[in-house]
Amino acid sequence: MHIAPQVYMKFLAEEGTALYSKNMATGEMQEYWLPSVPSPGSLLLLLYALPTIITGVVQKFRPMIIGAIITYIFFIISIYTPNLVDQLLMGVAGLVNWLIPGIILRRNYLKARNNAHV
Repeated sequence: MHIAPQVYMKFLAEEGTALYSKNMATGEMQEYWLPSVPSPGSLLLLLYALPTIITGVVQKFRPMIIGAIITYIFFIISIYTPNLVDQLLMGVAGLVNWLIPGIILRRNYLKARNNAHV
């Protein structure tokens, strides 16, 4: 994950792929920059959300679906933020994807087990 962005940027530079901005008043091309790829944290957020939403839809478990949607929103945010913020978003995504639904499932399990033995 740490190598892929640099290799991708190198391939774009070799191909001559670049973007320019045009000054609307003068018509001149001003800035030259290469497109960048998302940080590893952003890619991990996508990876976190995919199995969570699949499990939530298959099991019809709403907290997991909501957690995956929140994680997709975090992914969009992380594209525009530095890596430090991505780390925070990944931590919060772990909470909403796994910890909170896990606590809800455990509570439901214990309630069902206690009701079955009465």
